[in-house]
Amino acid sequence: MTKEEAIQKLDPTIKEITEAYNFIIDYCDVLERVTIKSKDKINYYDGFFFWQTSESKESFFDELKRYFIRQGEENCRRW
Repeated sequence: MTKEEAIQKLDPTIKEITEAYNFIIDYCDVLERVTIKSKDKINYYDGFFFWQTSESKESFFDELKRYFIRQGEENCRRW
């Protein structure tokens, strides 16, 4: 399967949210998984978003919620 084919198989809601938040969509040929990650941080504990297609749709939204909570906590620390 190619990267484009794998991305086309993504749930349309997940794909739309990923594009709306300008997350990176990638594909690992070896594991045959699509990964979605945020561009803004490299450290998970500083607000990095990461999800892969081996996880459930529900886990995508759980991770998205945690991502926004961490973003809010980080913004509060800056004030």
